[in-house]
Amino acid sequence: MQNKSRAWLELIFFVLTFALAACASTPTPIALPPTATPALSPTRVPPTATVTSSANNLRVTLTTNPSPPGMGNVEFVIQIRDANNQPVNDAVVQISGSDMMMYGMAFFGKAIAQENGRYVLISNLDSEGAWNITVQVSRPGAPIFFQMFDLAVRGY
Repeated sequence: MQNKSRAWLELIFFVLTFALAACASTPTPIALPPTATPALSPTRVPPTATVTSSANNLRVTLTTNPSPPGMGNVEFVIQIRDANNQPVNDAVVQISGSDMMMYGMAFFGKAIAQENGRYVLISNLDSEGAWNITVQVSRPGAPIFFQMFDLAVRGY
């Protein structure tokens, strides 16, 4: 029952995070329930940057295919490594995105685990411009990791 409650809290929190990202062009501090503490504050970084969390020693990298991304289907690739540079294969990775200028242009999905700490989600980006991308990484017994990325999507 506790796992089910935690899953609901995580889902509600992620939906709220997504809604805030869709409405704001700058990161907003988020109040979290006591069972879900982020491992990293949601600061924005370029999409190909490597971000390290000091709370749970994860290095999460976001890349896209095509790069740079354009309108249409885009493959989001998340690479996760631990403090020893070993791939992390036991995570649940969710990715959401919203167009910063066009309300309603958004996506949300669970990335599919590949191998060697690689997780992939393919989504359709319907508009060009600046997008907010949020990556949530959940692991058993570890704080939830959030990272926000700014992504420039080109037109046709």
